[in-house]
Amino acid sequence: MFQVRRAEEHDLNFLVWIDIKDEGVRSSYMANWTDAEWAAHRAQIAAYISGSDKIAYVIEEAESQRRIAGIYADILNVQDVADRWPMFQTVSTDLFPANGRFCAIFQLWVDPAYRRQGLGSQLKQTVEAEARRCQVGAMYTHTEARNLHVITLNKKLGYQEIYRGPMWDEIERVALLKRLDEFA
Repeated sequence: MFQVRRAEEHDLNFLVWIDIKDEGVRSSYMANWTDAEWAAHRAQIAAYISGSDKIAYVIEEAESQRRIAGIYADILNVQDVADRWPMFQTVSTDLFPANGRFCAIFQLWVDPAYRRQGLGSQLKQTVEAEARRCQVGAMYTHTEARNLHVITLNKKLGYQEIYRGPMWDEIERVALLKRLDEFA
């Protein structure tokens, strides 16, 4: 039996670990970080637990309380990120809701022993429900183009590809968006 719950302060090391693990990603921008950079990164991940514009959930085995999956996301406004995200030089902000609010999923990880059991979908749907409660009009995510299973998962959940190409480095990535029509 599995339990989905909001991430709490005692989950911070787990959330940092899944971010460092960053499976399916070829870039290694963290490889040469200083202690100060690591501390800043840890504080950034901690904000997903306590921030009002951030969302974090974990799944754990109910009996052992072993964490087996996690997700975190930001509630953003497209006008605030359009200048910082190079992708928006080619993607129209008109794809996003009129008020600009969207939820960007930045990390989703499921323990390899528990994959293909619907836990990733369950976490994404939990974050989507939270976004709806916050009256957010769209869900956004991206992955490397070679991660076909992740792209397939997102398309099954109603996401549509809005961009394919490099984002902040030379690696080809795919950006996907799902409109939440009641708030679009």
